[in-house]
Amino acid sequence: MSIWNNLQAGRAPEVASGVGLPGRWIAQPHRTANLDDLELPARDLLPGFDVPSARRAVGSGRATAAFLSRGCPYSCTFCAAPLSSGRKVRRLSPHRVTDEIRSFRQLEIEQVIFYDDCLFIRSAQLNTRILEFCEALSNAEWTGTFQLELRCDAVNAMSESALQALQSVGCRQVNMGIEKGHLAQLKQFRKRLLPEQARDSVDRLVSTGIRAAGTFIVGGAGETMEDIDQTIKFACSLNLDFAHFNPLAVYPGTQLFSETFGHAAEWLPLCLDDKISPMGDILWRSADMPLSAILDSVAQGYRDFYTTARLSGALARAPRSERAELTESYEVLAVRRPHSWDTPSRALNTDGSCGVAG
Repeated sequence: MSIWNNLQAGRAPEVASGVGLPGRWIAQPHRTANLDDLELPARDLLPGFDVPSARRAVGSGRATAAFLSRGCPYSCTFCAAPLSSGRKVRRLSPHRVTDEIRSFRQLEIEQVIFYDDCLFIRSAQLNTRILEFCEALSNAEWTGTFQLELRCDAVNAMSESALQALQSVGCRQVNMGIEKGHLAQLKQFRKRLLPEQARDSVDRLVSTGIRAAGTFIVGGAGETMEDIDQTIKFACSLNLDFAHFNPLAVYPGTQLFSETFGHAAEWLPLCLDDKISPMGDILWRSADMPLSAILDSVAQGYRDFYTTARLSGALARAPRSERAELTESYEVLAVRRPHSWDTPSRALNTDGSCGVAG
């Protein structure tokens, strides 16, 4: 907003923080201290509404994405969230949350995906913040459903009353970054998570009537094919409704990027190299673990996870209004999603010789 306000006032954009200009490419990131100062998103100006991805679809009503906070205090080596939004978690006030939720009702939006990295984190204020959020949502008199991004340890730490409150105001799914099925890689990623914690959080959500979804990362220094198979088997052993398998992406500015390319590496040429970034992101690989093998494993993860038996279990738990969409999502994820990796996998060198360190 500061950039827009300066331009509207006829001032040069360089007076605004967070702007990179010729001769000054390294810009200081802009942080709005009080998120309530931000205007409500003008969703009424959009030509249409977001269509959730297959693993996030709940019913067939209008959907949108939203953020109620910024920031992440964690230090996962692969993640760029603290770089883009800061380490301090800043949140909208409960009153401002009510205003935003009320706008969903006015636009007849029935599904919302809150993409906040750390809207709720394990802390002494966890349950208080959840109950404040639920009250703010109730005050908006909106009757739709929503999804949250949460860490497994936050799910395990919240009280039973807080979890029930989320379910009662429309929480239909919680998406968790589980990443790996073995402790060594979790430690290497500085994830601060145990596989047992992931299992406990999944079971707790499902028993409360909230769908559980998990993301998993394939690839990483020192990881073997046996380790990858272990992660896929671990994902399949969990009572998840959805699982998402990703090749390890190497984002500029992260610890993983420095470990892979060195501190002085230029990131733009890497992003523009079709072999290193065949789908837009820099994808990790090594001489011992070529990208073709990683992408084949990603596809295998989808084939192994999305089975008829798992769909039957998910349908048995789902309300009747969600079953058609759920069945269609499983078809997309079981049949089509594995093939989305075919073209880049076949085009890549099998020896991993793309200039990426092991």
